[in-house]
Amino acid sequence: MTQKSNINESGKPDTKKTKKTLEEQLHFFQTLIDTIPNPIFYKDTEGLYLGCNRAFETYIGLKKNKLIGKSVYDIAPEHLAVTYQKADEKLFREKGTQIYEAAVKYSDGSIHDVIFNKAVFLNKKGAVAGMVGVMVDITEKKQAENEKKDLLDKLYQAQKSEAIGNLSAGIAHDFNNILSGILGSSQLAKLYTNNLQEVDNELDKIIKGTHRAADLVQQILTFSRQSEYKKQPLKVSILVKEVLKLIRASIPSTIKIKEKIDSKAMIMADLGRIHQVIMNLCTNAYQAMGETGGVLTVGTRKIQVSHGDSIPNLNLLPGNYLVLEVSDNGRGIAPKDMDKIFDPYFTKKTPDSGTGLGLSVVHGIVEEHKGHIKVSSKLGRGSLFQVFFPITETQVPPKIQEKNLMATLFGTEKIMIVDDEEYILNSTKGLLEDFGYTPISFSNGKEALEKFNKNPQGFDLVITDMTMPGMTGNELAAKIFETRPEIPIILCSGYSRKDAMDKAEKLGIKGFLQKPVNLEDLAMMVRKILDKDETP
Repeated sequence: MTQKSNINESGKPDTKKTKKTLEEQLHFFQTLIDTIPNPIFYKDTEGLYLGCNRAFETYIGLKKNKLIGKSVYDIAPEHLAVTYQKADEKLFREKGTQIYEAAVKYSDGSIHDVIFNKAVFLNKKGAVAGMVGVMVDITEKKQAENEKKDLLDKLYQAQKSEAIGNLSAGIAHDFNNILSGILGSSQLAKLYTNNLQEVDNELDKIIKGTHRAADLVQQILTFSRQSEYKKQPLKVSILVKEVLKLIRASIPSTIKIKEKIDSKAMIMADLGRIHQVIMNLCTNAYQAMGETGGVLTVGTRKIQVSHGDSIPNLNLLPGNYLVLEVSDNGRGIAPKDMDKIFDPYFTKKTPDSGTGLGLSVVHGIVEEHKGHIKVSSKLGRGSLFQVFFPITETQVPPKIQEKNLMATLFGTEKIMIVDDEEYILNSTKGLLEDFGYTPISFSNGKEALEKFNKNPQGFDLVITDMTMPGMTGNELAAKIFETRPEIPIILCSGYSRKDAMDKAEKLGIKGFLQKPVNLEDLAMMVRKILDKDETP
């Protein structure tokens, strides 16, 4: 197709034809970008709009002829306009492209999640003449991702409940053993009243048994609670030890547990999710051995991958990896089932032995953590599950060690103690008295609040249980803060939901202690908080 000349018979430019050609080109350009469903806009170097497409008109609720010559301050709230202008200025400085995600308010008042794709354009001389931007609406995609995450969370939680159910007999066995030891030592201590050394020995055993019980409760809570997904530097070797402690009593005596920790390297991971991976793989392994027995081996080791095919069929990127390995010498997996083992609800167990969610959950968690899983098995000889996690070089900052000097724990302040359990009140009161404090105890929040309101300046610190009938610790703290916002309060709890703890923190609670409370830890926290409050 021959392009029409804009030169007339006299050899001079035909301005009418030139204008018409330009108008046709502009019309074609506008028609072209109007067919694009994504909002498109373009500006000059001063940040003033040169034009847009129909989708952008719909987005801002303003026609193109009303938009031209305006700045972002004319069409957006000031706080958003400042952000957009800074992004434009950066684009003009760097003279390239720009991609970022932002929440924007459409003309109908709805909030959308969009991705901005922007780039500068040049004039004939090669200088920056302006910029063009395209908005991609990802609202539905993000909603779908959030819905998927919610469903996964529910799946993980359902599978945790199943696992805890499988472990319940072993947990009860462990608890009964611990309680038997505490009871036996208590009875012996009463018999040894004339031998203080023997009494002291038995009391040490009671304290040790109590700590074991508290640790067991904490392990169960760590595994079962629905916690917020949070990646952090994590030592998998520590979790291996915790899981093996938790399942030991649930495994038949015909199965031997072998721990093989060859690496203590860290990975970036969510503690609860990795705990669940180890638990599921161990449960799957010992169930595969059944009553016939065998050896459950769990370990960690470090490998270095120098090229993508170092591990067949995994295509690992080069780098350092921590390998979590769980093996058994049970019945093994049939070759025809190997491709199905990670499918939800696939199981070879009897209907009352599980739902078949365990390995599908493992697969999902491993993918979430950019890991890889490899399975090898031979019928009648057992299976080996290997999970590869990228090692992180991020270091956990060392914890500041508290100076455990008894002399630093003494004080003379007046402390309110509130708890509905009488023996907790008595032991806490006795400890504080031994350290020189003046404790006043109350068995319920209402009584404590009445006493406080009579003399708000009569107490230097409050220690309260979180869960109490009538008035909770949070409610008591809120009432106290209405009168004295600056008074320090320590909250104690046997088990707390995250939302309740978050609420307490927002109220201004200065410290939290998990029950059963180590009395020395309590004394240290009391002194630390009081000393901090006394600092000018």
